[in-house]
Amino acid sequence: MILALQTYTVRKDAKADLPGSLDRIKSMGLTHLEWARLPIGSEEANLLRDRGMTVVSVQAKAKILERNFSQVVAFCRSTDCSLVIVSVLSLSGILGGTTNLRRFAKRLNDLAARYRQVGIRLAFHHHDFEFHRLRGEYKLDLLIGWTDPSVSFVLDTYWIRRSGQNPRAWIERIGDRVCGLHLRDCLPPPRRGKPRDCPLGRGTIPFTKTLESLPSSVLYGAIEQNSSNPWTDLAISCEYMHALDADRVSREGGPSWKTEK
Repeated sequence: MILALQTYTVRKDAKADLPGSLDRIKSMGLTHLEWARLPIGSEEANLLRDRGMTVVSVQAKAKILERNFSQVVAFCRSTDCSLVIVSVLSLSGILGGTTNLRRFAKRLNDLAARYRQVGIRLAFHHHDFEFHRLRGEYKLDLLIGWTDPSVSFVLDTYWIRRSGQNPRAWIERIGDRVCGLHLRDCLPPPRRGKPRDCPLGRGTIPFTKTLESLPSSVLYGAIEQNSSNPWTDLAISCEYMHALDADRVSREGGPSWKTEK
């Protein structure tokens, strides 16, 4: 599993100064990116190529992947990216019932077929909406059952934990349809309020157990955080992952993830 960064983490600084932000990311030992909430164009692709940085996936809402198909494909080809990710469930899928969710599953199937024609795989990224039940079943289970096996899934450790679920259990449950992970930790809820994310190793998720024996289909784990201090928190998360990796190397004789191909 390659260690990457989800660019949502540093989106504000990256929008203001993309070259400087990319240089700062690379200085932290991260050369692989899940591209999200940033422009998708030739200028951005050139900046990435000039720095030897790799785009492991492009994440956007379904409507963007549909309407801007040619632009997304061009960006993927320019960056040697072969994976696009639908970032969020549709509003009708969030608020509606079985019919709306099945309609969204069909939309994923249609979009996957369209991208597959140009050699790009499609995946879906969940939030906590998908752990609500319809007719006794989790929405995520229904989406898995109603989508074509070619549709992959990117699991988010924070949203799984926040929903009261076990990330390791869901990785095992979905198996080889999991192609990537969003690596986010989760603090317990305060006395009044909701759980929130935090740097890796500072919350409640046991990442050593979570990352054990990942299926070979998991290509990358992208550090992501919604933080007011993104660079500080990113540095903490990188240090945690590198320390965790060093520990696994010493105990098991080989790394389980890396920052480069």
